[in-house]
Amino acid sequence: MKPVRIDFVPSRSWIPVWSVAAALGLAICGVTLVALSASRQQARVAQASLATIAQEVARLDSARTPPADPKAPSAHRASMALNADLDKVLLPLERLAQEGVRLVGVQLDQAGGTVRVEYELDAIQRVPSITAELNAGHEGSPWQFEGVQSQPAAGFAGTASARASWRAETGRL
Repeated sequence: MKPVRIDFVPSRSWIPVWSVAAALGLAICGVTLVALSASRQQARVAQASLATIAQEVARLDSARTPPADPKAPSAHRASMALNADLDKVLLPLERLAQEGVRLVGVQLDQAGGTVRVEYELDAIQRVPSITAELNAGHEGSPWQFEGVQSQPAAGFAGTASARASWRAETGRL
């Protein structure tokens, strides 16, 4: 057998190729870093612009007054009427049980805090007893007599009658 001689001397022809490849790789990394830095700068500018716009929108929204709801006062009055304790108002009217006396009308003024009742009477002489019955169970006299109007032959069974009215503040009932 013949001995084989191998010379392990590196060839120098690949060194320039690897040098060029390394330089190109470094150049690509540098360009990528520059582009990334530019895009980050653009993102910061865009965020600052959006923050300015958001502040401007918030300022304009706070300066803008909402339009007034035209139904709000009516809704408030309806809510007050539904939440009112009408038992205090209606209880004296239900307790009144006299012969020859008929309830004709009830007017409740929530805004003014008053109630007005009107009774048809067969005799005007009943006014003091009706006033006393309405005020029964209350401190003071919340029900005040307002007036009376006589009506010829239109009341009970064709006889002459009168209409009398009383008023009370709902806060005193």
